[in-house]
Amino acid sequence: NTLAEFVVSAAGGGAAGTDSDKSSATSSSEEEVHIVELGGGRGTNAALILSHLHDVHPTVYDRLSYTIFDASPTLHELQQQVVSESGHGDKCSFVLKDMTDVAEGRAPFLSQSDVPTVAIALELLD
Repeated sequence: NTLAEFVVSAAGGGAAGTDSDKSSATSSSEEEVHIVELGGGRGTNAALILSHLHDVHPTVYDRLSYTIFDASPTLHELQQQVVSESGHGDKCSFVLKDMTDVAEGRAPFLSQSDVPTVAIALELLD
């Protein structure tokens, strides 16, 4: 999963299959990492990324939070179901927000943070 490996890189985790990811954490690898997905579609992408990180990079998974922003209440329900059924419901939060409102300054988005954050917008840009 290329996106998951990018997250690992951004989080300072080790490469897949190396001992560095499973060894005791250094100070940079103890930091929280956040994935923000804009327009989460059916939630499949989130479930796949979280499953890959859980299975291949458990130290990154353990310090990860994942947030899906979406404007569709119907898709939000489906995303919650898909992510929960994949076993990652506790890692993911869901925010009902229209990105047009954010772009036009009518709604806040993310607060300033020192947490490394990876933004994904696959469905939003379709």
